[in-house]
Formats: sequence, C-alpha cells, structure tokens
Amino acid sequence: MDEHFFKKLAENVSKKQSIKSKIYKPNWRKVLDSCYIPRNPRHREREITALCDHLIDFIKSGASGNILVYGNPGTGKTMSFLIAKQFVERYLSEESDDFKILHLVAKGSSITNVLVDMCTSLGINVPARGYSMKDYLRIISKKAKDTYLHICIDEFDNLLADARRKFEDVVYYLTRQENVSATFVTNKLDLAKEIRDARVLSSLDTLSTIYFESYNAQQCYDILKSRVAEAFADDFVSDDSLWLLAEHIANEGGDIRTGLSILVVCGKYAEERGLTRITREDMQKIIKTYSIEKDGENLINTLALSDKIVLAAIYTLMIENMTNIVNSKDVFAEQDYYRTLMGLPSISRESFSVYLSRLNTAGIISIKRVGKSGGGQEALIELRFPRESIRYMLQKDESLEKLRPYIRPPARHLQTW
Repeated sequence: MDEHFFKKLAENVSKKQSIKSKIYKPNWRKVLDSCYIPRNPRHREREITALCDHLIDFIKSGASGNILVYGNPGTGKTMSFLIAKQFVERYLSEESDDFKILHLVAKGSSITNVLVDMCTSLGINVPARGYSMKDYLRIISKKAKDTYLHICIDEFDNLLADARRKFEDVVYYLTRQENVSATFVTNKLDLAKEIRDARVLSSLDTLSTIYFESYNAQQCYDILKSRVAEAFADDFVSDDSLWLLAEHIANEGGDIRTGLSILVVCGKYAEERGLTRITREDMQKIIKTYSIEKDGENLINTLALSDKIVLAAIYTLMIENMTNIVNSKDVFAEQDYYRTLMGLPSISRESFSVYLSRLNTAGIISIKRVGKSGGGQEALIELRFPRESIRYMLQKDESLEKLRPYIRPPARHLQTW
C-alpha cells in the first residue's frame, strides 16, 4: 500500500472514529442488535417466569407435552425463551445435567432442515438429503432414551408452507414422544386452526399457552431507554424524542425491533450531520425517512420488473391528475408506453390483469369494480402504499433507470423528486 494513501486513509478513519466516539459507547452495535439479550429485560417477567416453570416441570417429571408461545412480531418471545433456557439450565444443574434444551429457528419452510438442525445441535452428524423424515425422528428418539430433550422451534409459522402431513407428524412426535417435549413459538394466534388431524390437535396442550401482548408506549419507552443508555453517549437521544419514537412504535403494533432499527438510523443521521444530540424534530424526520425507505426497499426487493412498471404507471397518473383513484384502462396504456421506452415487448390484457392482481394481493393497491353507465364494468385502482415509498422505488431501483427520465410529474411536484 502506498504510504501517502495509507496516511490519508488513517486520517479519514481517525476523524470518523472521533465523531463516533461522541455518539456511541463501545458495544453499541451489539446492544442495538435485535438478538441482544439485555442484562435487565423489561416488562416480560411474568412470561419468563411462566416459561421457566413449565420447563422445570417437564424436565423434572420427564413428561411429554408442549408450550405454545404466541404474539405479534417484536414482542420479546425469542428473548424470553432464551432467558428461560439459560436460567433453567443453571437452576437444574445441581440436580441433574441429564437434559438438553434446544432452541431452533425455522428459517425456511423445510421441516427437513429443522430436523437436520436438531440432530446437529445434539452432536449427531446427519446428511441434509437422502434421509426420510422418519429416519431423522428415529435418530432423535434414540438420543432421547438417554437424555431428556426439550425442543423449541422458533418462527414455527414458516413450517406451515411445507407438506401438511409432514408438519402434523412433527407436531405429533414432539408432543407425544417419550422423554421429549416442545415449545412452539409463533406469530399466528390461530395456529391450532392449521391442524386438521384430530389426533395431533388433541395432543396440543392449549392450557400451556403464553400470550405476549404487544408493548404499549410506556413499555416501549422503558425498553428503548435502557438500550439507549447502553449504546449511546449520555443525553444523545433527548427524552421527548425517545417518547416520540416509543409512541410511534406502540401505534404501529409494538414491534420493538423496529424501534432498535430506528435508533441505529439515529446514530447514522447524527454522524452524517455532525450532531451530538437527537432532538424531537430530528426524530420526526428520521421516523418518516425510515418508514419511506423501508417500504421502498421492500418494493425494490420483492416486486418483479413488470409489477414495478405497472406501479410506476399508477403512481404517475395519480400525481398528474391529482387523484387517489385511476382507471385500469388508463394504467394499461401508460404502462405500455413505459415498456416501449424500456425496450420491452407489449403485454396482453390478461398478463396486465395478473400483475394488477399480484399488486392487490400484496396490499400495495386495491381494486374496485364498478358498473359503467353504458353497460359492463370498469376497474378502479387506489393506492394502499405511501406515495413517498413508491417515489423512493422509482429513484433508487436500478432496473427502472431507463424509465426514470421519462416519468412525467407536473412542474409543481418536481421539487419532491
């Protein structure tokens, strides 16, 4: 490396680190991570105690059965189980070490992947392919003869997409197998309705259900304040700005992970502007920007190109006509023009209907069919997504770069672009 370049780089990094030292405490990244287990968890003492109590009963009696843990995303379900796991392992260590508590996350929809993870967590090497589900369960059963197993499957909802018979067989096994019990962590309040097999449904112990209510504004404030104290310099986040964030998170469903993500944005916002304090006005801007960018990134990452072109046509017509509702006939013509500009072939009306249907299913638009005065029907389209997020998609999505110069907002709206 050239010495001059090295010195220049060292100066830049030192300057950056100097700015950050006025904002952050050394372990800030860890503290603001959604996986971080706080030293003094707030507002989940009752649920953690219930989990500990159930786990101890299962392990000491060697009983089979299950715990159902459900609640909205970001309400502390995973954190509470992991704390309970740590406590029970320590609490029972003097009596016995002849048990294992596993925490597994159903990252995808494959039950096989979860079974492979179970075996791996038990120190058993198994192939990821080539075994039947019964083969994996047989291996786990053999281990359970010597060691009591409590198996927690987090994000259990993901497995509902796999074959129903596989899903129900695994539930039945984990709730009826000798020397095995389970915890199912789910966001679905009606998980039991997904189970059609009567023998499986009867094996679920709905009495051992722990419901995690969404955090209210005061609880959000308490939790976020404790994280702020660990992650940021003193007085970096003003109290009124933290209350604003807490109220926003509570109003949006109480997902504390969103609050943590916004706190990370606060740090970056301050770095870029040379600030050492986030005021209420700053927080208002950050919350708005975060919501717009988050929704915009979702559009960029999840929609197909043809869907994006249709959405761009809807957005443009609404802006040009200053209306919240547009006719699908006009959208079809506009998106056809956009496809020509991008060098893409025209699509049929049938394909166009499919794209509209996908946007409607995704909750981005709503479609209302009304009768026309001369007979027949017409489809009216209304946006259900923030316009700012669609504008963000149009600005940032590289696949729409060729289209960008031709999108035609009226002059009075140009400043928003």
